Amino acid sequence: MRSSVWPRRKTSGVGLAPGPVILLILTIVLTGCGEQAGTGPSAGLFPDPAEVEHVTGAGEVTEYRDETLYDFLNGGAELYFDYDIVAVASREYLLPEDSGIELSIYDMGEPRNAFGIYSIFRYAGADREAIGNEAIKTPATLDFWKGKYYCKIFAFGSSDAAEAVMAALGSSVADRISEAGSQPELLGLLPGGARLAGSEKYFRRHLALNNIRYVASENVLGLGGATEGVTAEYQAGDTEYTGYIVRYPDSAEAEAAFTRYSDFLRARSEETSRNGIKMSILDAGATQAIALEGSHIVGVWDAEADGIGFIESVLASLAGAD
Repeated sequence: MRSSVWPRRKTSGVGLAPGPVILLILTIVLTGCGEQAGTGPSAGLFPDPAEVEHVTGAGEVTEYRDETLYDFLNGGAELYFDYDIVAVASREYLLPEDSGIELSIYDMGEPRNAFGIYSIFRYAGADREAIGNEAIKTPATLDFWKGKYYCKIFAFGSSDAAEAVMAALGSSVADRISEAGSQPELLGLLPGGARLAGSEKYFRRHLALNNIRYVASENVLGLGGATEGVTAEYQAGDTEYTGYIVRYPDSAEAEAAFTRYSDFLRARSEETSRNGIKMSILDAGATQAIALEGSHIVGVWDAEADGIGFIESVLASLAGAD
C-alpha cells in the first residue's frame, strides 16, 4: 500500500522577488525557527549550480533540526521521527523560465533508517533509476537512498529539462556519499518466488507500520525502538496478500506481543488453525495468520490459504538459523 504521507514544503521557488515587507516577515520567521544557512555535514553534498546543465542559479543550503523539522516536513514529521531523523538540508535550483527544483537531503542517522523511510514511499512497479543504492522516479520527483541519507528531489513543473536536472543532481549527490550502507538484514528472511519486487518495506515503530498497513490505533504488536519489522506484498494467482516479520529484543517480548495480537484478532474474528499456525477469519472474509518462533512473530494479512506457505517458509529459515 502506498503511504498517503508525502510531506512537501510550501515554497515560492528560487528566483522570485517578494517585496520588502514579505522579505522582512520571512526573515523573522526563519530566524525564530532557528533555521541555519549553509551549515551541517550535509551542506557539502549539494552540487554547485555551475556543474549542472540547464541550471541557471540556486538558493542557499538551509538546514532544519529539532523543532524546525516540524515546519519543513509540513505535517509529516512524526513519521520521520519514527525513523530517528537527525536533520534535513535543502536547496532550490533555478531552471530556465523561472521553474525550480528542490533537492532535500535527509540525515537519518544510520542506513537502516534511510532505507526504511525510502521504502515507505516506494511501491511495486515504480519506475526505477540507477542512482544511489536504489531510486524511484516520476516526471516530477526522484527519490533515492544511500548510506544514512534519504534524498528527495521535486520539480515545480515537469519537463525533459527538469527530468535531466533531477537525474544529474541525484547522481552528483550519490557520488558524494562515500558510505553505501546496506539494507536491514531482516529483509533476507522474506521468501522470494511470488514476492512483488520493490514492495519490501522496513519499520521499527507503530506509526510507521500503520503507514504501511493499518493494523490498529493501539500498539497491539508492542513495537518500539528496539523492534524491527519488514513487510512485502505477494501474489499467488489472483490472490494478493502481505507477509510480515517482526523481530523483538528477546523471546519474552515476542511472546507477550503474540498473545496480545492473538487476543486482538480473536475478538474480531473466527479463530482456527492449520499446521499449528493460528488463523483468524475476519467478517470481511480476509484471513490473518500468525506464528511465534523465538524472538520473531511471522504473519500474513489478507492471505486466504495461500499465505500459510509464507509463514512456513520463514519459520523454516528461522529454524535453520538457530
